Amino acid sequence: MPTTADLVAQKQAAIAVLDNKIADAGGQRSTAVSGADQAKWIGVISKLNAERDELGAAIINAEMDDPALSAALDKLKTATDNMTTVAGEMTDLTSYLNHISDFLDAADSAIGALNG
Repeated sequence: MPTTADLVAQKQAAIAVLDNKIADAGGQRSTAVSGADQAKWIGVISKLNAERDELGAAIINAEMDDPALSAALDKLKTATDNMTTVAGEMTDLTSYLNHISDFLDAADSAIGALNG
């Protein structure tokens, strides 16, 4: 039977995926040659930071009963897995721009799992 601690741990795993992409995008921004590319990286990083803030602020309902807790944990695990899969495709500016919507959608699913 899952506990709220399991949900908290899975939330932290989802946040870690976001943190890794934020760090990677920041590193790539610092090596961008053109001002236009740097501006695009800033936009990507801003979107990732906003999503991280929203996920971090999502409150876990400690009053969930077992079926609701199990369902939320399953949804959160699926969302985190989806985030990880999409994150693996995000390796350079073009792929970040091509996949950012899918990544943010997966992160929104994680937030939705926590918010019920």
